[in-house]
Amino acid sequence: MSDMIERTSFDTPTLPRLETILIELQRGVYQIPEFQRPSVWGDEQRLDLLDSIVKGLPIGSFLVWRSILHKLQTYDKVAGIPVPESPPSIGKRTYLIDGHQRISTLFGALVRPPQARQGPDAKRWPLYYDLGSEDRPAFRLPPRAGKEAPRQWLPLDILLD
Repeated sequence: MSDMIERTSFDTPTLPRLETILIELQRGVYQIPEFQRPSVWGDEQRLDLLDSIVKGLPIGSFLVWRSILHKLQTYDKVAGIPVPESPPSIGKRTYLIDGHQRISTLFGALVRPPQARQGPDAKRWPLYYDLGSEDRPAFRLPPRAGKEAPRQWLPLDILLD
């Protein structure tokens, strides 16, 4: 029976790449339980996380819990992007127990949504990198409603394309 269960990044003792984690979150492999506080980081905290990554500073780890028996209530959107429930083919659920703010920031910044973002968090995205700035790192928030981003601003959600 275990041969029929789809393998994920947790089936072998490896350190998955961030891109793998984000893809698996988008596929529903990872779930964020509703007992986690909602996305509460302010703009400066989100930009500081990205700055830390560029500077090579540690950003902490993600703590996950896998269960075959328990089904928790989970968020259906991360950073305004709908995420499905765990696919039945996986056979077990993987819950993100710690790291919601960090994964939400990285997911929102680096994943291009297949459709328009939804919910109150939608207007906070995309994030940009200002290629014309002399200040480094140069992450930028979305322009105000009705304004376009300057041409030298690179939307971060195209980096993994």
